Amino acid sequence: MRFRILAAVLAALLVCGCSRGAEEKPLTPQALIERAGAGDARARCALGLLYLRGQGVEQSDAEAARWIRLAADQGLASAQYELARMYEQGRGVPGDEPWEALRWLFAAARQGHALAQLELGRVYLAGKGAEPDPAEAAKWLEQAAAQGQAEAQTLLAGLYLSGEGVARDGARAGHWFRAAAEQGDPKAMYELGRIFAGGRLAPQDLAEAYMWFTLAAERGQEEARLALEQLNRNLDEKVRGEALGLAERWRRAAPGR
Repeated sequence: MRFRILAAVLAALLVCGCSRGAEEKPLTPQALIERAGAGDARARCALGLLYLRGQGVEQSDAEAARWIRLAADQGLASAQYELARMYEQGRGVPGDEPWEALRWLFAAARQGHALAQLELGRVYLAGKGAEPDPAEAAKWLEQAAAQGQAEAQTLLAGLYLSGEGVARDGARAGHWFRAAAEQGDPKAMYELGRIFAGGRLAPQDLAEAYMWFTLAAERGQEEARLALEQLNRNLDEKVRGEALGLAERWRRAAPGR
């Protein structure tokens, strides 16, 4: 039990941008409370997450919001992002104030918080909490994608493919689909397979297409499974064997993805 609590404290600190140092007190909830009370923004953020999750302290959305807001007011980007999520979910704060969620997302995103940038991109794509604005979505997704956020890379690639919010650019679409696919994003894998299967944006390569469809289908991508069924009707066995070899090499080179 003690190990699980200490692990929860450490995980919360990591989310809030802090790692354990040799000079610090033991990472117990009590030590975190002391640091939070002394004004440490990261400790306040982490303590709020513990209250939110009920780990090492009694679960309380209100206490979670209080501590996370204190850290957000101090300018901590990770706390600003967590507070925005609480407004989106109505946990410990009013659930009918989407402008507050947007305000805190902007605050975190402007500081370079990749998840906040991704969420802003989603907001402006879906028009949830703000008017739909593909150009604004693309701006934030581009920043999150550059930081390696696979979902942002996939969404951004889709915008470049369709020309929504950005000038249509097949090369950029292919670049970002591949970047996300290499991280194991199933949607990007499927889209990359489509590119190679149809000769869109790149010369047709059925082995490459089959490889990406296979990897996407393994991750539960239903459209990729259907694409494999269609390819299997006429695909040469030699090409299929090559594709399966490529997929196996990718798995070995990217364990856990």
